[in-house]
Amino acid sequence: MARRQHVTLTVAVGLLLFMAMTYMLSGSSGEGFGERETKLDLGLPDSVLTGGSIAPKLENATAK
Repeated sequence: MARRQHVTLTVAVGLLLFMAMTYMLSGSSGEGFGERETKLDLGLPDSVLTGGSIAPKLENATAK
């Protein structure tokens, strides 16, 4: 019987921690979801997505 109480307590504490972390990380900057800038800049040139592939063709070793 004591084991069930520990599981319930663990789940309740986990849920509380999840909600607290979600609240703290969401921030209250006053901006709406649509107003946030979502562009991620990795510092890569735009030409990365153009051109040919230089990776070798993968072979299926089980088909041989």
